[in-house]
Amino acid sequence: MRYAWMTDIHLEFLRDHEAIRFVGEFADQKLDGLFLTGDIYTATRLEFHLRLFEERCQTSVYFVLGNHDYYGGSIETVLKMADSFNRSSFLHWLPATGLVELSKDTCLVGDGSWADGRLGDYAGSRVLLNDYLKIQNFVQAGR
Repeated sequence: MRYAWMTDIHLEFLRDHEAIRFVGEFADQKLDGLFLTGDIYTATRLEFHLRLFEERCQTSVYFVLGNHDYYGGSIETVLKMADSFNRSSFLHWLPATGLVELSKDTCLVGDGSWADGRLGDYAGSRVLLNDYLKIQNFVQAGR
């Protein structure tokens, strides 16, 4: 089995031609699959970039979402979009896919989440994450 695992790749910091070249490097490896574990792109163009992996690599791409994947969007919209990929031949959002058997001895399971490191004390914390400024649900909720 040949898999590649990428986490926190933040493709929003690349121009489109750079992202296409980056994804192409994995397409050339003839992998059995890819694992993308969050912070792939922001909500604004997450679908475009996941489709890029699908189209260029032509192999199973298993992914979960990180907090940055929701930036510029709402939680509901991003989750709906991620769930729609499970009708794809190659894109698999792990929370909806469930347990994936990779071999008789190995399986894959994934769940996306994030934490704010404030020990549950939002009001008493001096930490202000960009999540609360860039994810519509949190912006609308206010402090």
